[in-house]
Amino acid sequence: MKEEFLAYAWAYRLYDGQKLCTTDGEIIQIIDPGRLNRNSGPDFENAKIKIGDAIWAGQVEIHVNASDWYAHGHETDAAYQNVILHVVFKADAKIYIGAQEIPTLELAQFLKLGLYDQFESWLKSKTWIPCQNQIQSVDSLIWTSWKDRLMAERLEVKSEPVLALLSQLNGDWKMVFYHLLTENFGFKVNKTAMSIFASQIPWKTVLRKHEDPLLIEALFFGQAGWLETENIDEYHSQLSEAYTWIKKKHDLSPLPKSIWQTGKSRPGNFPCIRIAQLSALLGHHRDLQKNLSKPCSLEKATDLLTVKAGAYWEEHYDFGKKGKKNHAILGASSLQNLLINTLPTYWYAHASYHGNEAQIADIIEFLSRCKAEENQITRHWSVLGCSADNALDSQSMIHLYNEYCSHKRCLHCQIGLHLMKQR
Repeated sequence: MKEEFLAYAWAYRLYDGQKLCTTDGEIIQIIDPGRLNRNSGPDFENAKIKIGDAIWAGQVEIHVNASDWYAHGHETDAAYQNVILHVVFKADAKIYIGAQEIPTLELAQFLKLGLYDQFESWLKSKTWIPCQNQIQSVDSLIWTSWKDRLMAERLEVKSEPVLALLSQLNGDWKMVFYHLLTENFGFKVNKTAMSIFASQIPWKTVLRKHEDPLLIEALFFGQAGWLETENIDEYHSQLSEAYTWIKKKHDLSPLPKSIWQTGKSRPGNFPCIRIAQLSALLGHHRDLQKNLSKPCSLEKATDLLTVKAGAYWEEHYDFGKKGKKNHAILGASSLQNLLINTLPTYWYAHASYHGNEAQIADIIEFLSRCKAEENQITRHWSVLGCSADNALDSQSMIHLYNEYCSHKRCLHCQIGLHLMKQR
């Protein structure tokens, strides 16, 4: 038996509540099991319980064995002096606060049959998700409400590093936007490299109205370390010459080219292609952050983020290296990635920071209009009969698998709770 499971059973009343009594035979009525305490101290706070004829309000402590109270040193801890009920699996000892015995509920005899066996089977499961053989029985209403909560949780988690970045950038939301956009242009393979690269760009220089788009490309490739070699061709020479002037004027230092991952990158996702696309986007849209500072229509966001790199990149994917396809245009899947992962994250961080609940609803609406992602995780869900109709669904399913299923956090999942209650 695990204490985590006992706390779960207590919180969600997975026991026969009509027959509860203390080890001394007093009838127990659970008015409110309390709120789980995630800090130090007793496991549940603000519980309200009727024991015999008296109604008590206070804390509840959970243990597998009653004697764990002494094993954990609670008898000398002032934080445990207001415990009104000790909930245990096995009452192997009487527990006292001073001379007063604490009422004890031995929960083992009241738990619904098979619950712990179900929990253990999930922990031992070798299937893709622990409840794989049961999930098709879950009602669509349960799924819908849980996916909404998962999406809110995912946005909250993804916004945390954005708010940390805001602090680093002295509260400049404009710079946060461009840093986040640049980082996400690295997609999965070069996201870290792009984040480092973004921190080395003098953004005020990039965003000046009079700045030549060619100079932006020279600045980007120069800072990324791609112009530190001998000239490869005429275009490379032209950029190198421009960067030499920019570097001297702004006292810049280029990054080492070695930070970029190229071995596992397809030509269309090669760092040079992404840097060229990003520079073209910023060179074309000087007010991009202003136009995308708050939730907008999917059509407007798509139009603003659709980009094509310069003519050189229609044939090349690296300096001096030609590819079989034209990769200058940002592909549909890459555009979808930016629409789903960049804009909503920025919008949510901005809205939550300013307490703008209306914008959060607009973000959810935006995601519901975006096409669902197709990747290994969503394909697995689809095989199990859990299809994604839009990005709101696919993002929720990705979060559910990554944060719950893969870690077997079944006791924290609403699907798991639903299946438990069905036993």
